[in-house]
Formats: sequence, C-alpha cells, structure tokens
Amino acid sequence: MTTFLPPAAVLNRELTVDFENDSVVDIVLAYVVPDERTDRRFTTGVRVLKYAAVSGWAVAFAEADLVDNGAGASAAITIEKVRSASGKDGVVVILHYSGAGTATAWHVLASVRNRISRLDPAKFRANVLKNKGYQDWGYNSVTTKGDLVIESQPGYSRNTARCCPDRPSIEMRFRFTGSSIALESVKELPRA
Repeated sequence: MTTFLPPAAVLNRELTVDFENDSVVDIVLAYVVPDERTDRRFTTGVRVLKYAAVSGWAVAFAEADLVDNGAGASAAITIEKVRSASGKDGVVVILHYSGAGTATAWHVLASVRNRISRLDPAKFRANVLKNKGYQDWGYNSVTTKGDLVIESQPGYSRNTARCCPDRPSIEMRFRFTGSSIALESVKELPRA
C-alpha cells in the first residue's frame, strides 16, 4: 500500500476500517514526510483507500498537516479506530506538536452522506474552556475507548503561565455517533 504515499513518505500506521458498517473494508494510511531542512518539522498525512472491482485500490480521501515535533517522525501522528453504537467506524487522527511545550490536536474521519469527512471538535472544546474560564496552553492528551474520544486538558486559568496549572485538570469525553461527534461529558480530575 505504500505505493499510495507521496515520495519520501514513511508509513506510520495502517488500519482497516468499515466506515459504513456494510462489511466493505477501506484502508487508512498515516504517514510522515520529513522536512529536508530540519529534523523537527514533518508533513503528516492520512490517505483513505477504497477498492472498486473495475479499477482496484484508489485514494478516496487525503489530508496533510505540518507538524513540529522534536521526538521524531514516529511521534508526529497517530491514528486510532473508534466504533459507533451503530457499528460504523471512524478514525481519530491525533497530531502531536512539541517544541517549547507540547500540544495535541485531533479530529475524526468518518463517512457522512457516503463521503469521508473531517469532524472537528474545536467549537466544543473552545466552549468548554471558555465556560470554565480555562486557557488552552497545550500539554493535553487524547485517548480512545470504544466510541469515545477522551481529551484531558491541564487546568490553566486565563493569564496563567504555561509552567504552572492553577486549577484541576479536566476530562472532556466526545462520543462518535457514526457521522458526527458530540460532547458527552466534562469533569474535573483529582489533583495528583
């Protein structure tokens, strides 16, 4: 399947996914292309391959992002499968940035009206942080469990230095429905 990657790309992970819960399996490839000028910058990408009896495998969806990550190519992008209660699969794309700090960005790829679409949690996240009076200074983490995407965010008040969270961390749980994501819950985590 590496023939479907850009030149100089290194395959990070391959998943088989049933986006429609119709027993037709697609292949999702996550890859990294190193920057020739620096060992900290990478183009990360995801390609979804679909099979047609007439033409064989072909790229049905592609996206790319630029990531700075001092931990190297293998740490720049992660993909994980989530499965909705209806049996439809989605793919959580997690981008890891590092430098003067770390930050994790994520979104879900899912089939919406028979097209692969990018489901972005940014509005939900921004509303949660605003309503709680928190600032996003990074150092967040993202995991998956069943149909959930779980993001933990340190407790930074507005105008707080990035070194020193001054409030409890929060956990935001997002449920994958098969064609959308919904904020399920927000809770404070006990201080360590």
